[in-house]
Amino acid sequence: MSKLSCKVLFNIFKGLSNEPVEELAVLLLYQRYTCLGRVAVAKKLGISERRARSLIDKLNKKGYLAKDLETCINTRSFPYNLSYCSTKFNNYYLTAFLEANLELLKLVERSITMLRDYIVLASRDPEVLEIVGYTSEGRIYLPRVPRRMREKYARKIDKLIPQILSTPSLFIVWRSYKPYLSEACLLYSLYRLCTSF
Repeated sequence: MSKLSCKVLFNIFKGLSNEPVEELAVLLLYQRYTCLGRVAVAKKLGISERRARSLIDKLNKKGYLAKDLETCINTRSFPYNLSYCSTKFNNYYLTAFLEANLELLKLVERSITMLRDYIVLASRDPEVLEIVGYTSEGRIYLPRVPRRMREKYARKIDKLIPQILSTPSLFIVWRSYKPYLSEACLLYSLYRLCTSF
């Protein structure tokens, strides 16, 4: 497993093109399922088969995917296996990236408004997120979230993903969630935050 950090994000995005969110969503999908065809990629991401084929072809040319009888992820070219999970949370979804670097979490705390803006821009949806927070030393932190809301979310989050308190983690509660694309959107937004400083 790779620890989520600015360095890992730089390495992930340096090889991606001008469509990094969709490309990373495809890579995250392949990490989960190892080998998939274009029809499965299109269905799981909610994109057209033509779009899926285009993204798979780009990632094949870059060496991130390998095609023999099936298209599979090339773990030598894309060795970044980030530990994350997403689960339903009332009418929302909660995504947690486990094993986050403490320096990255402090950057998130200092620049939470900028990160939220990047997420909105990357998703093209001003209503996409509810809250962004992190855990450190067994505590949940929700920067710039009013106290009443902090208490409401903190009680529920640690019950949904118990391991979130045992390791430094970054999490987001999504109002609008698209599997793999939302996680890629968050990672791209973190990458942009890292490159801003």
